[in-house]
Amino acid sequence: MKTFWIPGRDVAGNVSTFAVAIAVALAAVTISGCCKKPQPKGIGRKLFAGPAHSLSLSSDGKTLVFVGDIVPPQEKDVPKGIFLGTLTVIPRDSGVPRPLGGGVSTLDGGYRLSSDGKYVAYLQGFRFRDQSGTLHLASLPTGEARQIAPSAKQYAFSPDGRYLGYVADGELHLLELTAEVGSAGSDRRVATDISTLEFSRDGKRVLFRRPAASGGELLLVSVEPGAHSASSGQAAPVKIGEYVGDYTFSPDSTRPSAPRLQSRDVSCPWSAPGST
Repeated sequence: MKTFWIPGRDVAGNVSTFAVAIAVALAAVTISGCCKKPQPKGIGRKLFAGPAHSLSLSSDGKTLVFVGDIVPPQEKDVPKGIFLGTLTVIPRDSGVPRPLGGGVSTLDGGYRLSSDGKYVAYLQGFRFRDQSGTLHLASLPTGEARQIAPSAKQYAFSPDGRYLGYVADGELHLLELTAEVGSAGSDRRVATDISTLEFSRDGKRVLFRRPAASGGELLLVSVEPGAHSASSGQAAPVKIGEYVGDYTFSPDSTRPSAPRLQSRDVSCPWSAPGST
């Protein structure tokens, strides 16, 4: 009997080769050296028979997630080696594959896992022409899914696992995830005419940028309830700069008392409002 091997990535995003292992553990083996060396047979039982790609293990070790039954996209000018398939989860306890949604890309960002391993978000029915799809959120390890937005492009979990931020139809939303697995809290619209977003490493702030055609403004908003207006209940975004190209939080954004951010289009780092 042959053991099923699929190329994939670990939770840190490193490209590796994984064996779908026995229900208790995942045997991860990085293939290296001369291509003439025989491929390891691996151990365990086969859990999925079809072609698959982009394998990950949730941070709590309870769920395997991958894109299964992959096929080449029908759209033109898609890079070679990129596929579409069905996002599939395999709970460690049952070992039974559960398909979540079709048309999921093997591009980086086709799906994302929350840092606590409780959720997976993914773009179903991905369209390469405009890099968008229907955003879904599923709880793990059960795989109970719900649609979040019909046309989303950018999305990310906050590093602390409390929020899912996403851009759909140019609107930036923050979806608060509740402590109860499988449910989700309030979904609030933060701003319009937005193209990209990034959470600070402590998960307490979000940087987001408007399209270049709209001036390329870079704005910052807090996700903390204490920063919201008493009248509207919404946080007020703060403008950081204009005509910004690439941007990121610097490492000290992990310290709420001294958050800093920097852009390649400014000569020195910008200090976030309220920093010391």
